Amino acid sequence: MSLVCLFGCVTLMGCKNKVVKQLAYFPPSPPGYQIVTKENKNELLLRDEHGNTMAPASFGTEIRSFWLKTRRRQTIPAILVSTEGAQFTIIFSHGNSADIGIMTGHLIDFALQLNVNVFMYEYTGYGLSTGTPSEKDTYADIRAAYSYVTTELGIPASQIIIYGQSVGSGPSVDLASDKKCPVRALVLHSPIASGLRMLKAIRKSPWFDLYPNVEKMRHVKVPVLLIHGTHDREVPLEHSLKLQSACKSSVQAFWVPEADHNNIELCWREEYFEKLQDFIDSLLVPTPTEAAHVAAPVVISPPVPTARS
Repeated sequence: MSLVCLFGCVTLMGCKNKVVKQLAYFPPSPPGYQIVTKENKNELLLRDEHGNTMAPASFGTEIRSFWLKTRRRQTIPAILVSTEGAQFTIIFSHGNSADIGIMTGHLIDFALQLNVNVFMYEYTGYGLSTGTPSEKDTYADIRAAYSYVTTELGIPASQIIIYGQSVGSGPSVDLASDKKCPVRALVLHSPIASGLRMLKAIRKSPWFDLYPNVEKMRHVKVPVLLIHGTHDREVPLEHSLKLQSACKSSVQAFWVPEADHNNIELCWREEYFEKLQDFIDSLLVPTPTEAAHVAAPVVISPPVPTARS
């Protein structure tokens, strides 16, 4: 091996390690929830900081729990928060330092405020999942969720909205750009342009970049909503601006003045839900081409309970 090649490889691997460190996965420990099986039915229990568990207050929604198998042979949990008369189902990819338990309260309010069903899956290595988190595993995880929603729950692609928050933008953009996994729309909340772009400005993602969302956005053909705080110190607004420029589909942008990375849905909750509602309402008026493929809303019936293997 030549000296140039040797130092080049060392430099590239060093850069990749920096990217991996920047996007390190931080699953909450212990998990913020449990899933118990009673009478052949899975039940979600939330865990507080003292280790006590309780069933979440559903406020009129129905909450179900499932175990999914991924193509990378991992087992991951998922929950469905369903509301009566929902016309869309959201497949929700959460942020880095979160899990199903931490997000359940928000998802219940999300479903009620917007009258949608919300299907949240867990990442490999997070919560009660098996394995160790990785980029490839998150891609497999969201496809396991998509497969369950479309196959087991029978939701047509025209009623599926993909929602990715922070690092969850990676698997969300990957799925939405995949022609084999059609969806109705994509929402990106404080997304990253790519892992390497967290460290430096680059024109094109090299082979070792993680979550190269900018390159994949060019293949997204559905309406997109971008949500980002103008004062985001973890993932600057520039990331969303790059994604907006790269996307060839219609894009709506919601830039929240003075908002940081994790407080948009907390401090600007009313405006947040208003913008999401406007975006969802716009999906109810499809273009002539889309109209030919839009199905009537599906009523989700109780599935056969799945137990963890």
